[in-house]
Amino acid sequence: MKTGSPQGVDGRDLRWAAGIGSSLALLYWSHHARTFGAGDSPQHVLSALTWGVSRPPGYPLYTALGHAFSRLPLGSPASLVNAFSGVVHAAASAIFFLVLRRRRCGPAAALTATALMSLSSLYWYYSEVAEVRALNDLLAVGAALLCLSGNPILLGCCVGLGLSHHPSYIFILPAIAYRLKDRRLKPQFWAPFALSVAGACAAPYALLWLRLCWGRAPLYNPDDVRTARDVLDLFLRKNTGGFASFAAGLPEVRQFEPARCLREAGWFLQLAWRDLLPPGILLAVLGCHRLWKTDRKELAFWWLWVLGSLLPVVLISSQEIRFGDQDYLRAMVVRFYLLPLIGLFALAGIGADWVLSRSRKELGWALAAAAILCPLVLGSVDLSASDPLRSYAEDILRSSGPRDMILLTSDEANFSLLYMDLVERKTQDRVFLVPVLFSQKSYIERLSKRHPDLKLPRDERGLSRSLSRWMAENPDRPLEGEPTMRDTLVQVSSACFPHGVLVRLGNGFPPLQESAAQARHFLAESSAEKVPGWGLRPWTQEVYLLKAYAMILEFYGSFVRRSGDQGLAERVGRDFDAVISVR
Repeated sequence: MKTGSPQGVDGRDLRWAAGIGSSLALLYWSHHARTFGAGDSPQHVLSALTWGVSRPPGYPLYTALGHAFSRLPLGSPASLVNAFSGVVHAAASAIFFLVLRRRRCGPAAALTATALMSLSSLYWYYSEVAEVRALNDLLAVGAALLCLSGNPILLGCCVGLGLSHHPSYIFILPAIAYRLKDRRLKPQFWAPFALSVAGACAAPYALLWLRLCWGRAPLYNPDDVRTARDVLDLFLRKNTGGFASFAAGLPEVRQFEPARCLREAGWFLQLAWRDLLPPGILLAVLGCHRLWKTDRKELAFWWLWVLGSLLPVVLISSQEIRFGDQDYLRAMVVRFYLLPLIGLFALAGIGADWVLSRSRKELGWALAAAAILCPLVLGSVDLSASDPLRSYAEDILRSSGPRDMILLTSDEANFSLLYMDLVERKTQDRVFLVPVLFSQKSYIERLSKRHPDLKLPRDERGLSRSLSRWMAENPDRPLEGEPTMRDTLVQVSSACFPHGVLVRLGNGFPPLQESAAQARHFLAESSAEKVPGWGLRPWTQEVYLLKAYAMILEFYGSFVRRSGDQGLAERVGRDFDAVISVR
């Protein structure tokens, strides 16, 4: 099979790319989440709908584009913010196809690699939820294509917007710099390129500043960004460790532990095995072999891409993000693997071209068809049929009273309840306490303004972490926490018991029969029995919901067994086993 020319993209390639992008956009659109996914997704929906300011780095480009997209007359605003990711990822796939066509891949091989990438589980998942990953991938593959064109302004704008959008973008810059150096561009290329990078990098934050100056005050602005200095600090990630640290984790590097690096490198290898599948891995190996024999500069580019975007994430996040729940830690980290996976899929495309160049033409199209049909037959990523995180948030509201204080430890619960508070106005006078924010001045001010009668116990660090003080100073407000806080709450007070999907701190235990009645009510009214049917994915942050429901069911079981209701105890046990089996 004849390989494609590296010199240009003809009209046929553009038509192929348009068809790929359109088909994927329709596929992702039909499966996208209708409210929000797990992790930061509720925050991104909230920011886009209100044109607000997310937590650092603020994501002003994504927020502005998401806000504009949410106003289209094509569905509910929240649904459209999720659908925006699919449109962007479909465009990224179309550009990825063009990159491969420019780099010696025939159309069948390029289509095979594009299908493998676009229908891989992680890429597909982040095509259906409101997240910043799709736009990051689009700007990354856009730079890979534009650095072949020699247009300094377009390339500079793409790189500048990428740097402005997400700090992990800096990790592909060594590969881009190597490509430009290899091309030996004329001196007059660099001045417009540098100016374009600077201008495009500043533009989204300048737009945010103008929005703050002349627009209505954002409904969502947790860091209280107001002035030009605040916007600059947001861009520089002043309070989150700077570009490199924020790109892969949280800001506080501790003692280096090599074992943590090896563990996260193993997670990446597991993901690559699952998403590329053994045939894709074999094609990537063949692609490396081909480039080693024919074009080592091209091989160096793609391995700079893979290792440059992988190693800093592994090195930084493995040392900074430290807590005991390894499943949730893996789910947090795995989304950063999208960029290095793109490089592996490109190598797989080059390997496929090497195989097909030695085969009949029909085999190439059969391979491409298999890459498309197998993921669709084996199981699509469909987030349209259920809203697990919203169901969890609604369970929290059903489990609490309108004046309760609720301790939240997860972004999943915090962001989804903020959405229901600010957008849907459903939370009434409930107080959502987030201990990790107790030292932030803006958070304390928001609590005071939102709940003027709430007594705020303080110490030298900000708000007190003593739950006993919160209860003593607000005796008219019951205190509950997420089930994942159960062990911590038990240490505060032995009189902890399950209350809906929450754990309540009380002055004494309720009668056992009352606990049994509460368990029956929980099983009848909550989403616990629906969890096994939600199709949750343990490799995303949805794993938090599995842990939450498993812990509260286990807690109910300990009370119900003592009540003597054997039938109810068995039912709770069956639901617990069903949730655990998903994990």
